[in-house]
Amino acid sequence: MHHSALALVVLLSCSARAVDLTLRNNNGQTVSASSGSISDGYNEYPADSDRSVSVAGRDCVLTWRFFDVEESSDCKYDFVELQGAGGESLGKYCGGTLPGPQMVRGDGFTVRLYADAGVEGAGFVVDYDCTAPPTPAPIPGVENLSLIANNGVTVDANSGTITDGYDPEHYPADADRSVTVVGDNCLLTFTAFDIEPEESCGYDFVQIRDANGAEVGKFCGGTRPAPVRVAGSRFTVRLSSDAGEEAGGFTLSYVCNEVTSPPTPVPPTPTPPTPVPPTPAPVENVRLTLKDNGGERRVAMSGTVSDGWGEYPSDTDVSLTVLGDNCELTWTSFDVEEEPNCDYDYIELLVGTQPIGKYCGGSLPQTMRLEGSSGFTIALHSDPAVQGSGFAVDFVCGTTLPPVTPAPTTAAPVTPVPTTATPRTPVPATPTPTTATPQTPEPTTATPETPEPTTATPRTPEPTTATPGPTTAVPPTPAPTTATPPTPAPVENVRLTLKDNGGERRVAMSGTVSDG
Repeated sequence: MHHSALALVVLLSCSARAVDLTLRNNNGQTVSASSGSISDGYNEYPADSDRSVSVAGRDCVLTWRFFDVEESSDCKYDFVELQGAGGESLGKYCGGTLPGPQMVRGDGFTVRLYADAGVEGAGFVVDYDCTAPPTPAPIPGVENLSLIANNGVTVDANSGTITDGYDPEHYPADADRSVTVVGDNCLLTFTAFDIEPEESCGYDFVQIRDANGAEVGKFCGGTRPAPVRVAGSRFTVRLSSDAGEEAGGFTLSYVCNEVTSPPTPVPPTPTPPTPVPPTPAPVENVRLTLKDNGGERRVAMSGTVSDGWGEYPSDTDVSLTVLGDNCELTWTSFDVEEEPNCDYDYIELLVGTQPIGKYCGGSLPQTMRLEGSSGFTIALHSDPAVQGSGFAVDFVCGTTLPPVTPAPTTAAPVTPVPTTATPRTPVPATPTPTTATPQTPEPTTATPETPEPTTATPRTPEPTTATPGPTTAVPPTPAPTTATPPTPAPVENVRLTLKDNGGERRVAMSGTVSDG
């Protein structure tokens, strides 16, 4: 006989009594027993070890009494693993939290303790009971499950909750955890739900499958799914996450064994529309700051907008919108990190979504009038470096802006605006008295006395005989011209923009011209 070819399996026939096992003394053994306990057998389990023990029993319930195994993400250093009769993993546990009670269906189970070469813990103790009937009733204490403590576990229960188990932290990346509940015709209701959103739930998702493994639902995003009814004898809830973004997780409640006939699908619960708050009445002398009112849209007639910090913070993007008609802005203080193109820190002014200007440095921007009913937005951007002491601007809205073209009035004596002359008989100037010499003048180009030099149409003037001495020349009769409209009266404090007044010619005494 070749002893080296023999595998060592010790089978203890102790099904009629409780058997307490330790990985220290029973490593590698398979024990037939109805109940008992399994522990590591050390006060502190050793490093760099891999030990296991198996129990041959039908439909066993496991209840953990003590648990202290080095904690790590996904239990990659030290762990206790529960395996089914076929060697499949039913759960892997580490840390200091007791796993929840578990039922293992089938013909037995294995408990394995693995430790790496680093930190160790105090170990574990778990009780097992394989005296449950073949079709066990729901087990008290297993109703409330988490994917941390009960990953891979199958339990019988009439009702309870299932959570991701990481609250208040986010569930981890690269996770794939599930729990199965044995129960007929179960209704699942989500009470909290926050899973990374994606159109087809291709990144992170919560999946529900029935007893046949068919998918009943796959969910992601921040909206709670509608209640789900699962027909059949069991359901599985699975949470899967990729290597990217995580979120807050989920909680659902379940109730089983309430109906004996095929259930009627539960229609989705419509989400009530979010009520739109009424627009507040306009107010005056409002004091608004980006620090306290950032992101708001406020209806106001007058007031002040400032940064509100005294020295605005670095690496900040915050804005505030004032809703009002025809607003005038007057800057009273301004100190924002200076840069030629205002690429570092800046204050940006917008009307609706249209940028009006971007400002930085220590000089006050000009007073400006904003025509229209969309109000204005003031946005502050700062980079991670130098900051300034901020800004303050007064605003008054609701005033009527002067019309674009003022009504014609009786003009004060002013010099008419020169215009391009139509090529025909030039406008005559008042001739200077001269002594005419009797002769026939040669046709010539018009003299420089004409206000707008043009080339005279060649013609032969009628010869005249001048009487010696001063005479008054009779100007030629000018050709009819198009009537020139009256010049509008000058006005004061005119606000003109290239955007709204481009191409116009305006008479004004004072005002402001901007690009608009």
